[in-house]
Amino acid sequence: MTELNDNLEREKAIRLENMLAEDLLRSPETERADKYTEVYERLYSTLSDDHRRIMSNNYRCSAAGTARCLLKIIGTEKRVLDVGCGFGHLSHYIAQGANMVTGIDINRIHIKEATESYADVDSIDFRETRGCKLDFPDASFDFVHSTSVFEHLHPADVDTHLSEVARVLKSGGIYIFTALTPYRRGDIAQFSTDPEQRNKHG
Repeated sequence: MTELNDNLEREKAIRLENMLAEDLLRSPETERADKYTEVYERLYSTLSDDHRRIMSNNYRCSAAGTARCLLKIIGTEKRVLDVGCGFGHLSHYIAQGANMVTGIDINRIHIKEATESYADVDSIDFRETRGCKLDFPDASFDFVHSTSVFEHLHPADVDTHLSEVARVLKSGGIYIFTALTPYRRGDIAQFSTDPEQRNKHG
């Protein structure tokens, strides 16, 4: 019965994301900064505490493996920016490799939870910041990483995001990102009814 409830909740969240994604895709540039936060906070706040715990545990397990791979590239004593840090698990694991990590997310709920979960870790700083406008000085980080951020960006904001990442990276810095392929569930592109928009985003 729990699995059935979980599946129903997931389907409800997907339907809501469908509606919110269309709202985001239609939003003009002047409204989009606030719209990102509104969309993802609303989506996340509809989930039950149990569903959030399940999500958090799943992300924690995958973050451990991801961090092991990333740390081989990052090394130690580096300044790292984790874009779309969510629950903060990946930021935590990267910080354990003797790195200073700044985790950012547009979702204030996520940032609050991540800050509370890892309050005792001095080498992590969590901030509410949007990935399209990074509130950091030029050449602030040795390494930037994002997991499943690109598929949530409005197509018109992808270039802005990449320009901002390039700006905050030090000379010789590295940006590694992972993203879902187009049309997978959870990908904002799949919800657009306009083929041109879907192709641009994908």
